[in-house]
Amino acid sequence: MTFRRNCTRRDRGKALAPTRRAAFTLIELLVVIAIIAVLAGLTMSGVMRVYATLDEANNRNGITQLDVALKQLVMKYGPPPDMMRLGEREGDCDPVTRNYLAKMFPNITRNGIWQSGIDWNRNGAIDGPVTLNDGQTLFFLLAGFQNQGFVFKTNNPVAGTGAVPEWKDSQIDRSSPYWRYTDIYGTPIRFVSSLSYSPAKGAYYSATGVPFNPKTFQIISAGRDRQFGPGGPVPTSGPGADNQTNFTPGLLRGAR
Repeated sequence: MTFRRNCTRRDRGKALAPTRRAAFTLIELLVVIAIIAVLAGLTMSGVMRVYATLDEANNRNGITQLDVALKQLVMKYGPPPDMMRLGEREGDCDPVTRNYLAKMFPNITRNGIWQSGIDWNRNGAIDGPVTLNDGQTLFFLLAGFQNQGFVFKTNNPVAGTGAVPEWKDSQIDRSSPYWRYTDIYGTPIRFVSSLSYSPAKGAYYSATGVPFNPKTFQIISAGRDRQFGPGGPVPTSGPGADNQTNFTPGLLRGAR
């Protein structure tokens, strides 16, 4: 005996309906992964730009602090030298250093005090002369030997401690007895005085050939890539383009 199954229209529809997929295909997964990677890259790029902007702002604040402190010296004593042959006896100094320190501390040139000796490095002895580079000169003029400052209007400016510019302890180069300020990237700050502007010393010039800050000084940070430019005309790319200075509010490549 043969039985015949009666199929309803609903049963026939179910039999013909396609099977629903339970998972993505490999191609679909790869597309999703690619989209996520692109979005993550865009997010990280934005985050890195934010961090770079914050670093530049913090670095700018440090340059401004040094600029303000050094301008106070300029107003009182004129542009300072950017290199010094510092003698603990007056006769051991080069003439520019001798004249500038005599303006800062007039009492030491009286009655032979400096001729007998000023213990600039505070080691208890009168030593021979030492040559300070631009960064060491900047630090010494603003903060004395190893951030101990100076006592003004006395016969001995190193007889005690004095006020110094506020500066992060982590941004001081202590690799030699005479310290240097560094930028937030760890590179010593460059200091060029108007007394000795030249491209060879790293000074920068405007498009008209006039040095920036022609009567005072230039303070220069090497920037994120830690490379100073060659001096002279402003670089628009390569070493020096991302330098930060006290004569332009943004990066050096935007200076005119």
